[in-house]
Amino acid sequence: MGNYGTSTDLLGRFGSSEEASFASDNEATDSSTYSTSVFNECIGLAEGKMDSYIGQQFLTPVDVSSNTTLAALLKSVMLDLAEHYVWIRQPEPSQAKRDQHDAQIEWLEKIAAGDLVLTGAETLPSSEGKGVEAFWSGSNRTLDADGPRVCSRDTMEAF
Repeated sequence: MGNYGTSTDLLGRFGSSEEASFASDNEATDSSTYSTSVFNECIGLAEGKMDSYIGQQFLTPVDVSSNTTLAALLKSVMLDLAEHYVWIRQPEPSQAKRDQHDAQIEWLEKIAAGDLVLTGAETLPSSEGKGVEAFWSGSNRTLDADGPRVCSRDTMEAF
């Protein structure tokens, strides 16, 4: 958590402490206070959602340490999503906030589909030319349709 932004960044999205108070929890005693743990939870939800889409094309979490443009882009998307998670804690979030969330999800879907590229992000290793990998008992091997069958009626007849 916190790969793309911080709770301080998220707090900066709110115009007043009253707006930020939607991120309060049972520990908060004053309606004008907010909970850092709730902010961190909303950031975790946002980053998890982002990585679930981005991870279909790129390694996640995206290493933004050497690319300030990509860092700013992903931070902005993460904050939009995290802000949405804060706002939905109130009885009725505004239509503008719902539209902002929907637009970011649409953008993430395009990344997942390969229609958009995150310039500077490391792509997933290619799986072309590899067979299907079967995993069992902590080991794996590539299944080859041309190889001999280890388990067949003939080899298992004694069992």
